[in-house]
Amino acid sequence: LGSLSWDEAFTLRTSTSGLALERQEHGAPSCCMEDGLQVKTGLASPLVKAVNGAQQCFGSDTKTEQEWIDQFASLLADPHSQVLGVCLTDGFYKPQGDSSADSSTTSSNDDVMSPLLTSFGFSFESIHPLQGFATGLAGQKVTGEVMRSRHHGHGEIRVDLEHRRLYLRSTTKDFSSGIPEVTSEIIYRGDRHQLWARFRLNAKEQCWQIDTSQALPGAGRAPNPFRRGKLSGHSTIPYTSQAAQKYTFFIAPEKRVDIFVRDHTLGYLELTDLTRNVATGVRSTGWITAPLSEEIFEVGQDWQCEQELPDKYLDQLATWDLIQVFLPPK
Repeated sequence: LGSLSWDEAFTLRTSTSGLALERQEHGAPSCCMEDGLQVKTGLASPLVKAVNGAQQCFGSDTKTEQEWIDQFASLLADPHSQVLGVCLTDGFYKPQGDSSADSSTTSSNDDVMSPLLTSFGFSFESIHPLQGFATGLAGQKVTGEVMRSRHHGHGEIRVDLEHRRLYLRSTTKDFSSGIPEVTSEIIYRGDRHQLWARFRLNAKEQCWQIDTSQALPGAGRAPNPFRRGKLSGHSTIPYTSQAAQKYTFFIAPEKRVDIFVRDHTLGYLELTDLTRNVATGVRSTGWITAPLSEEIFEVGQDWQCEQELPDKYLDQLATWDLIQVFLPPK
C-alpha cells in the first residue's frame, strides 16, 4: 500500500498516465446503476459527461476497468469532452481533489474548473510587466525606474460562454509620462460577428467597430476555457500566503497561462510571453457565475464607433490574448 492509508487504498484508482481518481461517497449519477461497471460485465457505458446541464453515461464498449480509467484520463485532457467521471465496479470516481459536477448541478456551476460553467465574471487588478518583483519572473530587484515603467490596471470582465460574448472594462494607470490614465472598453459578440473597442485618453476618445466574421468564430457554445489547464502543483497565490492549486496551459507555443484556483474560484492569472520573457499578472476578486444581463453586451448610444479597423489588423484578432484566454477560437 506504500504511503497510502487503508481508506485511501480502497477509494483511489490511478490511470497508467498517473491521474489519481477518488471514489465519491455521494452524488453518483443515476445512470451508473444502469450502464456502469457495477451492473455491466460486458458492453458498458461507464463514462459520465455533462449534457445540457445533466449527467449522461456514454462509452458503449467492452473494456477492462483499467482501460476505462485510461480512456477517462485521455478524455479529461480534451476541454471539449465535457467528461465528469467514470462509473467503476465499486462506485463513481472523479479526479482526486475535483469537487466539480456533483449530482446537484446548480452548485457545480460555480466551480472555475466545472465543465458545466456557462458564464463567469470577476473584478481584477493587473500589473504589466511583472519583472521587478523580488519573486517575479526574472527575479529582479524592485527599483524606482522599474516601478515607474509598469502599467497598473483595474477593471472587470464578464464572459458568456453559451453565446460567445465578452465584456471588458479596464483603466490603466501610468500609461506614459504624457498619458497618466487610459480607459478601455471592449464588447465582443460572437453571435453577431462584431467587436467594439473604445479607448479614452485624457479628453480624447477613439472607437472602432470591427467585423469579426473572418477572423473569429461565430455563435456556438464555448467550452470552459480554464479546463485546458493541467494541474502543475499546489502553490500559493503570487505575492500572498494563500494556498491555491496551480494549473497551466498554452494559448500559443510561446505564450503560457498560469491560473491559481482557491476555494473553487479564480484567484490569480499570469500570462507569460516566453519569447520576450515578459509576464502580466492579474489578481481576481468577486468571482461570479450567475446569468449575465443582456445589457452588459449591448453598445450604448454614447459609443460613437464610426471608424473601421484597417484590414491589415483583422488577421491579428484571433491572436488577441484576451480572446485566446477566455474565448479561444474553435
